[in-house]
Formats: sequence, structure tokens, C-alpha cells
Amino acid sequence: MEAEVSDDLVQQRVKVRRRMRGVATFFIVISIIGLLGSVAAFLTGRSEFDEYELFALAIIVFGMLLSAVSAWHGSRVAALVLLLFLALTPLSAVMQWDELDPPDWVRSALYISLAVWMLTNSVRYHRLSRQFSESIGGLSWLRWSAKLVSASLLLFIGFGFAVLSVGVSSSIIKGADMTEEQLIWLFEQGYLTNDERPLYLNLDGAFSIAEGGSLLTNTYVGGWWQEDGEQRSVWIKLGEICQVKTLKQGDLFEPAVYSVHSPGDELWVELWLSVENDQHDRFMSRMKTINNRKKRPEVQAFCDQNRAIDWDEIAAANGISRDIIHGADVSEAHRLWLAEQQFLLDQEQILEFFSYGRFSIAEGGALLTESYFGGWWESSGEVQGWWANIGEICDITIPETEDADISALYRVSTSDGDWVDLSLPTKNNQGAQLAQRVLEMNARAETDEHRVACQAAESTE
Repeated sequence: MEAEVSDDLVQQRVKVRRRMRGVATFFIVISIIGLLGSVAAFLTGRSEFDEYELFALAIIVFGMLLSAVSAWHGSRVAALVLLLFLALTPLSAVMQWDELDPPDWVRSALYISLAVWMLTNSVRYHRLSRQFSESIGGLSWLRWSAKLVSASLLLFIGFGFAVLSVGVSSSIIKGADMTEEQLIWLFEQGYLTNDERPLYLNLDGAFSIAEGGSLLTNTYVGGWWQEDGEQRSVWIKLGEICQVKTLKQGDLFEPAVYSVHSPGDELWVELWLSVENDQHDRFMSRMKTINNRKKRPEVQAFCDQNRAIDWDEIAAANGISRDIIHGADVSEAHRLWLAEQQFLLDQEQILEFFSYGRFSIAEGGALLTESYFGGWWESSGEVQGWWANIGEICDITIPETEDADISALYRVSTSDGDWVDLSLPTKNNQGAQLAQRVLEMNARAETDEHRVACQAAESTE
């Protein structure tokens, strides 16, 4: 009776091993075909996938091959790893293309079912072998080496999925494809303003956008990184780039690295860009095109002389003083421009005038007349202005400044809750003196009604 039972168990062990090795052989053949196909597609360039996708596919197929080889030699762990590889394949496709065709789902379901069957038979084979106190057979060195390598590849791929799950991409993102979270973070950091349009974004970090990245907008190019526990950044205005150097060409494994320099190397920044789908070329080409279109002869002269831009020199060449000037000294050309913009009315007398423009006063400035105080600025190619009646101003906040500051923002507020930040020079305390003069004129013209309204507005803040 015992002999019959033993013979039955022996037969079960043989059947289970055949099933286990039969399925493993199937996956070995399929993996070899897939691996050769990936290599051929990569070498010939005839594929619907790009080189990065082919490389990722080759890693998955190679891991499946090693797992199948190890499973053929009796490894339960390898059978489980192979099952996980097969589960990752449709998951990676969904993350890449958002959807799969029905045949893809059927094929994935069939393969996963076979892998589950192989794992089940592998576990049964080990149990039956223990009952006979026999070795499971196969080459142990091959089983262990293939198992370790395939498990390592699985961990590597799992790390990649973890990176993708937090929304950090290793490829360059077009401005229109940026997520709301990315845009909010850039706005919060001051790397993007309402007047700017993001064109390209490349992230260097593995898990967080804050780790590092490069950004191109229609106005600036620059990047940020972590250093000594602090976040640092450098930005160069388009139209003020003199030189671009290629530090590293980049390849399948490493990004391309460029250094972008302003006149006289006063500013320079490194851009680390993914070479996937040649997006790094598009990034740099767009940057150079906008820079060349916006670059003025005055800036090019500083590039040619290899010296930092002296904005006072450029402003003076364009007839713009870096100081606040009295009304009698305002040029006729500037008066005409103010009148055309309806910032200066007929018979209105200019008391103080200031422009922080470099090439034209249209870039921005401030104006005090006997009736109004306010300023203008350029936004999205258009000139916008803000004006308050003398007598209706509640307060002007005079900021604290450092000796190195050439200008500061003065916040002017009115009783209706409206306000504006005007840039005024710090040289010789000119900005503070102008603000004080405005407040004195406003106090003389202010009515009791407006004074109460200002007090009420202040109490609600």
C-alpha cells in the first residue's frame, strides 16, 4: 500500500515538473523572440517606439528571460518575479498611452494566467520534493544568478514606476502639457509670473520638482537646484544671452548639458535637458530664436565687448535718466508720449517724473502732477497704467532697502481698496522723498470723508 502511494507521488512530482518546465520553456522562447525584436528595432530604427521605450521594453523582456530560465531550474522566487514582470507590462503601457487595445489585454491576461499556473506548479514541486527528501534538480548556480539579476531588474523598474507615480518626468515637457501642480509650484517660487508663458520644462529630480529643473518661458530661461539644503536659481532674460556652450552631448543614459551666458559672464546657468525625441534641440532652438529676436544692438555691443551690461549707460543713450527729474526738465518727446497714452492731460503740470525703462520709457515709470499720482508698466506687449487722485490716497508704504538696491517697490493704496506697487529709485533717498511729497500733497487735499474711508479700509485689513 505504501509503495502504491509513493509511486503515485512520484508520478505527481514528474507531472508537476513537466508543467513547470513547459510553461518556463514557453516564456523563454517568447522572451528571446521579444528581445531579438527589440534589438532589431533599435538598430534599424523601424519601430513605433522611440529609443527610450525600446530600451525599457528590452529590460523588461530580459528580466522575463532570466526569470523563466531560473524558474525552469525550479526557482519559486523566479516564477513569482516573472509573474510580476508580466503584470508590469500592461501597467507600463497604460501609463504610457492611457489605454490598450482588447487584443493586448487578452494576451496579457493569457500570459499572466500561465505564469500563475507555473508558480502554482513550482510551489507543488517543492513540496513533493521535500516529501522524498530529494533535490529539486537543475543547475543551482544558474538558478541563483538568474534569480538575483532578474529580481534586481524588477526593483529597478519598480523604482522607475515610483518616480512616474509622483509626476516627475525625465523628458522635456511642453508648456501646454504641464500639470496644474507644476504650474502652481513655479508661481509660488516666483519662477513664473502672470505675464509669462511657459514653453518647455525639464525636471532633474527623481521624486520632487523642487530637486531641480530647467524652464524656458517667452521671457526668461534658467534653472533651480538644491545646494547645502537650500534652493538656488539663476535666470537670464531672453534678449540678453551672449553665448551658449555645449558641455555634454547627452545620450540614452545621460542628459545633454548646456551653459548659457549673459554679457561679460555676469550671469550664467547650466541647463540639463533630456535628449528623448530630440526635445533638447527644440528647447535650445526656441530659446535662441526668441533671444535673437529680442536682442537689441545696445546689448549686442556689450556681448562683443565681453563686459557686463551697464543699464545706466544704455538708458542714458536712449535719453532716459536713472534719477527722478523735475517737471521742467522732462523732454518734449517724453511729454508727447505721456499725452498720447493719456497719462498727461491738457494743461496738466508735471511735478516729478521717473522711468526705469532701459530702451524706452514705455517699459515703466511713475508720474506726479498737481492732480494725480501713479505709474505705468508694460505687460504682454501692452502699456497699462494706474492713477489715484491727490486727496484720495490712503497710504504709501516705504520699504526698507539695502545699500546695494538700486530701486524698491512702494505700495500706494486708496480708500476703495485699490493699490499698486511702483518701482522708485533708492539713490540719494529719491524714492522716499517723492513718496513723502505725495503724502504731504495728499494730506492738504484730503477731505474728512476720504479720511474716514481710509481709516475704515485700514481697520478691515
